Amino acid sequence: MPRSKKSSQVIAVPTLDQVQSRMRELENPEDAVFLQRFFKTGPGEYAEGDRFLGIRVPVTRKMAKEFKQLPISACAKLLQS
Repeated sequence: MPRSKKSSQVIAVPTLDQVQSRMRELENPEDAVFLQRFFKTGPGEYAEGDRFLGIRVPVTRKMAKEFKQLPISACAKLLQS
């Protein structure tokens, strides 16, 4: 029975800087303003201090696929940034 050949394709591991750079390319200031109002980010509101880049969910999902090899430690830092 023939053996299946494993792919010798090398997958590049993305860096936190690459992800943040890509997010800055995709940011939408107009959407950011709307989302900050929608999620109540003003003083005393439940999302006080949260900041938005204005990247919509479909774009975020596409990015997640693009950077799925990002190490968990980098993901944690990204969430804190």
